[in-house]
Amino acid sequence: MLTAGHDPEELAKIVTAFRRAGGRTKPIYLKLGLSWAVGAAESLRQAHEQWRFNVLSGDVSWELARPSDFEQATRFVRPEDMHESLFISHEPAAHIERLRMLADLGFDAIVLHNVGRNQSEFIDTFADRVLPSLR
Repeated sequence: MLTAGHDPEELAKIVTAFRRAGGRTKPIYLKLGLSWAVGAAESLRQAHEQWRFNVLSGDVSWELARPSDFEQATRFVRPEDMHESLFISHEPAAHIERLRMLADLGFDAIVLHNVGRNQSEFIDTFADRVLPSLR
């Protein structure tokens, strides 16, 4: 199974349901959406700038034809609203803690998706400061 999310409580429910419904021996993969940057404000800014269109629920996205339609549909999405859709933190220790919690739920692999445009910084920081702590 492949699922996406960042909330440990919600993901625990999904894992439990999958295991009970016949997935006891099958692998479970998680795509973790996150926003990391050097500072807290930048992490939040990048999340809002790059990911706010993904907070649209239901079939709304199917009805939007132009980029301006997406802008209009998300005009009331505030940066702080992004915490509902992504794990946002500038602190490597916070990411380490969240990844440990998620790994403890029984995921076989966790794919990290940093939504910001700072991919080189993200890769370097996580390679040096986050992933070694999880081995």
